[in-house]
Amino acid sequence: MSSTFVTLAEVLECRGGPLLEDEVWSLLLGTAESLVDVSYKGHNSMCSIISPTSLLLSATGTLAFKNCTLSDEACTFTAPEMLQGRASSTKPAIEKMLVYSLGMTLYWSVDYHLPQNQPVQLSDHLNSLLLSMCEDLAHRRVNLNSILESCESQHKASLLPPPNRVIGQLVEDVFHKAVSVCWGWRGGSVWVCLSVCALGPEFIRMADEPQVVLELPGSIVSKKGRSCSSQREVIVVLPSGQSVLVRCDMKSRGRDVFDMVVAHANLVEHFYFGLAYTDDDEYFFLDHETKISKVAPDSWKKVVSTSFLVFLRIKFFVDDISFIL
Repeated sequence: MSSTFVTLAEVLECRGGPLLEDEVWSLLLGTAESLVDVSYKGHNSMCSIISPTSLLLSATGTLAFKNCTLSDEACTFTAPEMLQGRASSTKPAIEKMLVYSLGMTLYWSVDYHLPQNQPVQLSDHLNSLLLSMCEDLAHRRVNLNSILESCESQHKASLLPPPNRVIGQLVEDVFHKAVSVCWGWRGGSVWVCLSVCALGPEFIRMADEPQVVLELPGSIVSKKGRSCSSQREVIVVLPSGQSVLVRCDMKSRGRDVFDMVVAHANLVEHFYFGLAYTDDDEYFFLDHETKISKVAPDSWKKVVSTSFLVFLRIKFFVDDISFIL
């Protein structure tokens, strides 16, 4: 299986309910180990906020952290000292902020979609540990080493499976719910691809529907209704056949257009897809960080009225058939 990551938020959205206690223990242990490892290796560029949309899980059981900017959505998971502008850049201070974020993120995961009158189902031990991570005062928060000790003791006492196995299963549950199997031949050997089986009404054939026009926030249109010289148009053909016209800037990147289109399509399983362009009748996927101008034809860069055609396509393939059998 390729090392595709999904976010914790996507895991819970797919499940439609909260994490179980044993899953929280495993995720807490795995995350604490990763944070200690990052700290030991001296990576100073890591963000001080962990949130459900920035904690990444892979099918191989590994974890990663996506940079999480301070936004309205992330405020819930941000340490008070950071919100109040009192955050220090020292290693112990950053650790305390990460501990707070992780605690709030895990509390969110055990309360996900619970009815208002239904209490969170946690043991006193785990509840106490999470509360100690979410103390408003940084000096009262538990540190990472203490979290590790508590998690390791719990795993040993309860004979819990290794964190990587639990994390991998959480991700596989997302994949298995969202995909079906299709078979074919490539180069004389069997290949298996992932295809989304529950695409929903947004992927019913809509080729005859009128074109939708989306505009990136950075695009500027003059009062006369004409685009400025740097504005361009990208036409995205959805799997339904419907086309979406995205007005963007010449400096826009693949991610800008991709995020706008998947948000419009309300596409939850967006991690299977990518934007692809054609060259000599062959499809090539556009990297999220690549500027569109790097792959667009010269005419698109020079002539304002020229559109660049791309396609929203399924991107990922299964390397090991046993993953889906």
